[in-house]
Amino acid sequence: MSKSTMVHQSAFTLMIDIKPGQVDNLRKYLYQGEQKQNDKIFPFKYLDSIHFCRMFIVDALRDLNDDVVEPARFVFTSNFDNSVEQQFQLLANVVPDTLDEIFSHCQKYPPKEKMNVTSRVQWMKDHNVGTNLFWTADVGGTVQIIRDEERLRKHVEKLVSSKKANGDWDGYSATMIKEAIKADLKTNGFGWALVSRPKSSLSYKLKSAWTFIWKLAVILLGACVLVLPIIPIILILVLSQIFNNNAQKVLKEKKDNDEYYERPEDELQEVIESEDFNYQNQLTIYGTINKPYWFRKSLLQLCLFIFRFNGQFKATKGVLSGITTIHFARWVLFDNTKYLMFCSNYDGAWESYLGEFIDSASPAMNLTFGQTYGFPPIKWLIGGGAFNEQAFKSVVRDHQYLCQVFYSAYPRLSIKNILNNKEFRK
Repeated sequence: MSKSTMVHQSAFTLMIDIKPGQVDNLRKYLYQGEQKQNDKIFPFKYLDSIHFCRMFIVDALRDLNDDVVEPARFVFTSNFDNSVEQQFQLLANVVPDTLDEIFSHCQKYPPKEKMNVTSRVQWMKDHNVGTNLFWTADVGGTVQIIRDEERLRKHVEKLVSSKKANGDWDGYSATMIKEAIKADLKTNGFGWALVSRPKSSLSYKLKSAWTFIWKLAVILLGACVLVLPIIPIILILVLSQIFNNNAQKVLKEKKDNDEYYERPEDELQEVIESEDFNYQNQLTIYGTINKPYWFRKSLLQLCLFIFRFNGQFKATKGVLSGITTIHFARWVLFDNTKYLMFCSNYDGAWESYLGEFIDSASPAMNLTFGQTYGFPPIKWLIGGGAFNEQAFKSVVRDHQYLCQVFYSAYPRLSIKNILNNKEFRK
């Protein structure tokens, strides 16, 4: 155990067009698996490397003439241990029938009798749009480690309570009690807990450092080429404010003309009722990059690039932009960066979670989702926008997607519990 290396977490984002006329059939199938927790449909217990996963349908996007602009899509996201390649291999080997049933509703999926492990893996690779930014609160905390450390805490609590009640440790010093606990752990199959968690391999550290260095070098080189580096910064701020002022005017005009999208009341109520699924919940927001597209896209990509390194080298203690309830989070740009999707797994209620964003991460939300259509107007890149609490919560609900399937490997553990157990083991 002491010689083993850390297993890092990864993520995939499958996004696949659904066949015409198959949306309702697929939705019914997905809800059946979720509501009945049917292991034959979704045998998650056999996929012990998955932390969280979700499946949902994005309905077709239509224009004002009711013509389809973008087809309906099936989206499957997962956070797991090991690499994407290994996870696809696991899915194709363990749940081939489930994959065939789901993907049979999707466009261009071959008949299942023509599919095998290799072709299923390739199909998923072909439809994986990846992530632009992926963050995990407990780096290196595999599903097995998280579950084992919870068992460890419970065992030690029960042991201490029993010894205290029986007076077995009366007169023991703190050192003697610690040694007694260690001896008990060795006897009862918890010897692994006396060894530290696996560390990142040297090759992984070198690869991460090299990636950071060369990308930073590219940025610095670009900055050096500019005669006056302050000019582009001022230009970005000025352009941002000009474009935001224009966007605000356009938004007002569309609202006045009843062209601005607001979720119908019945759909809105369904979204609200689905928000607080359990102690752990998920949030999926889907936005369209606003005009002028070239500027918004470039600014968004730059921000995600900076945030990615912040998450990799600074936000490594379970706190993301001041938010302490997130297990995993990802930002995904897709369809030639026309759209942005944010997915997170978090603890507690929707209202509290959004409140944390407003209190701690409004500037970050303004720099990312502030570049999408319908977001509350931002000022000078980081002001306004998410700071407007009611407008922010309203636009989130208008762009939030229902999740037909949501799975957690440890539904009763908050990220605070997990990190406390990690410290307890030390």
